[in-house]
Amino acid sequence: MKRVIIYITAILCISSSANAKDITSACAMSPSAITAGESLKYEAFFQWGALYIDGADLETTVTNSSHRGINSYKIFATAQTIKTAKTFYQLKDTFSVEVDARTMEPLYYFEHDVERKWECYYYYNFFPLPDGMSVDARKEVVSSNETLTHVQTYKECCPMDVLTLLYRIRCFDIESLKTGDKIWFDNYMFGGDNLPACITYIKTEKIKLRRGAEVEAMKFQFSTAVEGTLFSKKNPVYIWIETAPAHRIVHAESKLTIGYVKMDLLINN
Repeated sequence: MKRVIIYITAILCISSSANAKDITSACAMSPSAITAGESLKYEAFFQWGALYIDGADLETTVTNSSHRGINSYKIFATAQTIKTAKTFYQLKDTFSVEVDARTMEPLYYFEHDVERKWECYYYYNFFPLPDGMSVDARKEVVSSNETLTHVQTYKECCPMDVLTLLYRIRCFDIESLKTGDKIWFDNYMFGGDNLPACITYIKTEKIKLRRGAEVEAMKFQFSTAVEGTLFSKKNPVYIWIETAPAHRIVHAESKLTIGYVKMDLLINN
């Protein structure tokens, strides 16, 4: 599950249409698809043919908040492996994010990452500027008793954390997209340079989820820029965003060497 989230944001897109547009997401945007009180639950699983293996649960909630005197939305999320998946990959992640309620610009990011032999805390403070973003970050590695810091000012771009990125994708005007259009975002990973990220629109279709719900959704492609044991550049990540106004991410998947890893929004039929 954690790998799905990370690789979804560590991407570079490949052109798929001669008439496609490259669209850069503005730093400030309307929070059109984010609502205080929203609560979403996802299930991640592995699929080999007709065989399903439960992998992880993910929950997110949105509440009204205030950060550094700025009206904000607090996004709280948890992700943890369950059942059979825990025998080969143990994960328990907690996230807490603050975004400006007017502009959707990131203000604060917290993550507590607990894996089998790894425990780490991340603290990012974002300070939006007229021409970019200043980031003051700290990483505490409990396993090795290390504390690392990273302070940098980025010009002409707006780096943001992984969770804010996923909510900003939902707030973009996706209805106006044509096949092959790309939306570019700026992603911040601790201690690194700004990592451009984009999604490429493929088509709108009806998708049937594992539990039987059928949703009309827009399909987007990510191309991974990081080689790993599960994912490769040859096996891109795809997500489906519902055409309904809430623009919830309803499904994500990537092909593995054998089978697929998938994630579904749990919807009451």
